[in-house]
Amino acid sequence: MSDTSRQHDAAAKAPRTDRPPRGRLEVAVSAAVLGAAALFLYFADPATAHGYLPCVFHRFTGLLCPGCGGQRAAHLLLHGEFAAALRANGFAVAVILPLGAAVYARWVLERLGWARPRPARLTGAVLLGFVAAAAVFAVLRNLPGEMWSVLRP
Repeated sequence: MSDTSRQHDAAAKAPRTDRPPRGRLEVAVSAAVLGAAALFLYFADPATAHGYLPCVFHRFTGLLCPGCGGQRAAHLLLHGEFAAALRANGFAVAVILPLGAAVYARWVLERLGWARPRPARLTGAVLLGFVAAAAVFAVLRNLPGEMWSVLRP
């Protein structure tokens, strides 16, 4: 086989770069859904508006879960009220929302072809650490007394 035919075969097997990335539709749909949710959250205050999902854990136990106040915190963040958002749910502001944003950003970069896809690296230790931190936060915010009231929404 000649060098010219090998080069032609290699060029024919190389991926085309003039095609749009295959995940553009997925990214557009997910961005539209997240945008619509953010608009709803911006204009409808979870403290007063209807249409939000109630916390099932709180409804049945009367205790605050690690996510209680998270919708209010996101609403306050969209309005630029960072301190009030921390008071509504510090765990959601400091851990859940940044982690979710990082995971979504990585997913978008992979779908658009701007980053190489890589396998998820959620190890047991990382998952256990997240669950333990959420459990500690939930326990502390449900303890009686003035000292722990800063953790309650």
